[in-house]
Amino acid sequence: MPDGRRRSRIDSSGALPGDARKRRRERQRRDARRTRLGIAAFVVVGILVFGLLIGLASTAAFIDHLPKLSRLGPIELGENSSVFVRNCTTKPCADVPLGVIARAENRVSVRWKDIAPTMRSATVAIEDRRYWEHGALDWHGIARAALNNVRAGGITQGGSTLTQQLAKNLYLQREASSRSISRKIDEAWIAVQLQDKYTKAEILTAYLNTVFYGQNAYGVEAAAHTFFDRPAKRLTLPQSALLAGLPQAPTDYNPFLHPAAAKQRRNEVLQAMRSLRWISAPAYAIARIAPLDLKRGSYGTAVSSPFVFEQIRQELDARLPRKLAARGGYRVFSTVDQRLQFAARRAIKDVLKSPGDPQAALVAINVHNGNVLALGTSDYFSATNQFNLATVGHRSPGSTFKLFALVTALKRGADPSRVYYPSGYVSFPENDPICPQAGGWSPHNAESGGGGYISLETATIHSVNVVYAQLMHDLTPRAVAATAHQLGVRSSLPLHCAMVLGADDVTPLELTSAYATIAAGGVYHPPRVIRRVENAQGHIVADNAFKVHSKRVVSQGIAYETTQILKQVITQGTGTGARLDDGRPEAGKTGTAENYGNAWFCGYTPDIASCVWVGYRGSNKPLEGIEGVGAVYGGTLPADIWKDFMTTATRRLAPHDWKEPKHPMVFLPFTPTTSFGYNPRPASPPAPPSPPKKTAKPKSTAPPPPATKVVIAPQNGN
Repeated sequence: MPDGRRRSRIDSSGALPGDARKRRRERQRRDARRTRLGIAAFVVVGILVFGLLIGLASTAAFIDHLPKLSRLGPIELGENSSVFVRNCTTKPCADVPLGVIARAENRVSVRWKDIAPTMRSATVAIEDRRYWEHGALDWHGIARAALNNVRAGGITQGGSTLTQQLAKNLYLQREASSRSISRKIDEAWIAVQLQDKYTKAEILTAYLNTVFYGQNAYGVEAAAHTFFDRPAKRLTLPQSALLAGLPQAPTDYNPFLHPAAAKQRRNEVLQAMRSLRWISAPAYAIARIAPLDLKRGSYGTAVSSPFVFEQIRQELDARLPRKLAARGGYRVFSTVDQRLQFAARRAIKDVLKSPGDPQAALVAINVHNGNVLALGTSDYFSATNQFNLATVGHRSPGSTFKLFALVTALKRGADPSRVYYPSGYVSFPENDPICPQAGGWSPHNAESGGGGYISLETATIHSVNVVYAQLMHDLTPRAVAATAHQLGVRSSLPLHCAMVLGADDVTPLELTSAYATIAAGGVYHPPRVIRRVENAQGHIVADNAFKVHSKRVVSQGIAYETTQILKQVITQGTGTGARLDDGRPEAGKTGTAENYGNAWFCGYTPDIASCVWVGYRGSNKPLEGIEGVGAVYGGTLPADIWKDFMTTATRRLAPHDWKEPKHPMVFLPFTPTTSFGYNPRPASPPAPPSPPKKTAKPKSTAPPPPATKVVIAPQNGN
């Protein structure tokens, strides 16, 4: 009993072992459940955080792969370039428009102020009426387009703003699909960046300068000229409405092809403007009934001086980097003087005025800077002939090429007033080491006259071939060719002795450039037809590419001595027909190629150098019986054209002579080595009378040899 009572007391205390274990187990189950819930919550939160991080990373990667303006280069849109020439009719000279160099895309950028306000308003009214209110994207428009797309079961509308359309035109034009989701996302993203970078006015101006209006017209300026032959700033309300309606369907609304559809579309634009109260009711009523009033323009499709424009185009392409040249959109300021350009054409026409007459080319260059002042040809406006004789017409220069042998001799120290060679018959054997030629070479003079030994000066004045052939043998063709290239000839010159008589073809441009180098005192100025190039904003483009990079190629003393000799060609030699009436200082040289196939006169004053070529375009047909001249030498018709042109070109220039050099030329011993088919000559026979020289020279007292007969043959003469 005692044990029972003890057990009863323990039980009545409430601390029975079985209950404690039960409560402990329940507590442990609760704790485990809480732990599992905590772990589960932690896992879920971890998964969510991890997913969020992945999502953020994916979003960042997606955004990072969206196009950025800093990485994108806008599509190069072809654009016309405007060309200006000098007009010096009044002082100071002005730059006047001459025409347009058209690119594949007829486009010219203009500024905000050069676009008619009605054109700006009409475009916004029909394309993006809330343009001034929304940002880069129009969410109302996007929602409306999305609803319509759902109803249509596909993407039929994009809700694009003008900013998005600009993004597409400038950066996404190459994309194949314009309605894909990715394309629209890229378009929107670029639009947002454009909105952040530019003002609304700047974006609208850019849009109006790039949008396509049909008829190969890109931008509002080209469109205004194409359809109405006027600039964009002078567009009327009906004209503005017509153009604003074209970009949606340029072909369907083309007013030249579909005038009724174009008028209906124009009136839709006018209605949109009226609904926004941007135009008054009377203005709307008048514009609705206005005729289309089309006037097809020639803007970007024709130029008035095709040869000049072609030369400018070539120079732009040659000097500008390729991307800049292809872009276009420049204001090109030419060196060509409009007055002298007309004078060149008139001089040619006044001399070669009969049907069937040969062609002619004239180039004039400012000797102080290489600026090309005129590029004239006899068929300047020929619709069938696009071959520029002045710049790419390679023809035999005749005796004008003797200039380079004369300068080379002076560089060797030869005294032009001394006698070195006989002027009669000379023959070079076939196996001559300097002048090899099958069958030998026997150059002849072009005019009759006495033989005997004559000075280099006299041989130049009267263009004596035999003397220059012997001089060429002593100088070597390589040395003479090197001088020609130094002075400005760029054509390839095969090395043979007949070169000195003009056997190798050159162009009027490069021959004029060479004579201009001597006129400039021995300083070569590369010829150029472009003074400077500006972009649409008026900033200079590639300035260094169009600067004159001059260099001295012969001494001032040599150039001065050469000029003193060439002066006498005009006063008493073969070029007297070129003498200017006002008596101003001038110098020059005649040239007549073999069988009178080409005739030249190249001359210069201290300010202007010019060369005239006369010949038949497609052949070396002899120039005989032309305008009353039996055989055309350089001193006849070419000299007449030169005189006519230079009379006009120098009329406003005060006459002045070349300055004497500070360091006159020093003459050195020059011993000829040529001796073929005649008796040895005295070392220093007397020279014929010539103008006094500044530099003292030794005089010879030995008697001259007897005269020799001159063979008369019209080959490579004066």
